Amino acid sequence: TAVRFVGTATSGFEHVDRKYLSRHGLHFAFAPGSNANSVVEYVLGAIARYPGLLEALLAADGLAVGIIGYGVIGQALGARLSALGIAHRAYDPWLSARQFPALGTLEEVLSCRVVSLHAALSDRAHWPSRHMLAARELAQLASPQLLINAGRGELVDGAALLARLHGQTPPTAVLDVWEHEPVPDAALLNACWMGTAHIAGYSVDGKWRGT
Repeated sequence: TAVRFVGTATSGFEHVDRKYLSRHGLHFAFAPGSNANSVVEYVLGAIARYPGLLEALLAADGLAVGIIGYGVIGQALGARLSALGIAHRAYDPWLSARQFPALGTLEEVLSCRVVSLHAALSDRAHWPSRHMLAARELAQLASPQLLINAGRGELVDGAALLARLHGQTPPTAVLDVWEHEPVPDAALLNACWMGTAHIAGYSVDGKWRGT
C-alpha cells in the first residue's frame, strides 16, 4: 500500500509488528513516557486509598516503596516519592547502579512495603520480564506488603499470584493490567483489593502528549 509511516500514541508497542515494518522499510514511532504522570498519579492514588498505608510510609523511616522497572515511569514515580519524603528502592538490570543510586537487587525491592511494577514487557536475554514475578518471587511477599501492577499484565504469573492471594485479609494487590487482556481472570480480579481496566495512563494530558 501507500502507507510509509506507522505511529501509535501509546507507551507500549506490543500490538505492532515492528519486524514486518522494518522488513518493508516502513518507519515506526511510539510515545514512551507520554502517560508517565498519569500512571504515577494512579500509583500514588492507590497508596493513599489503601487504609493506613500512606500515613505509615510518611511516618516510618524503615518503610520504602519498591519500583521494578526504572525507565521513564519508574523514575518519575521515584522523583515524586522523594518529593514527598518517602524512600524508594528500584530494580532494573538494564541500568547501571552508578548512574542511578536508587537501584538495588530484586530481593531488596521485594522486601519493600509497596512493590510497584513498571517494567516493559520483553523476552530479551539476559533479563526477560515476562513472568518476572512467578511463584518463587511472589513467595517473598508477606501479607502486609502491597503489590501494584500498572505496567504489563504478563510481568506477573497470574495463577501464582492468585494462589498467593488466596485467603488474604485484607487483599494486598492492586492490578490495572492483566494477562490475556481484554478478558481478565475473574477469580484474580475478585482476589484483588482493587482492580481496574488498564486505565492508569488513560488521561487527557496523557493522550495529548502521546499524540
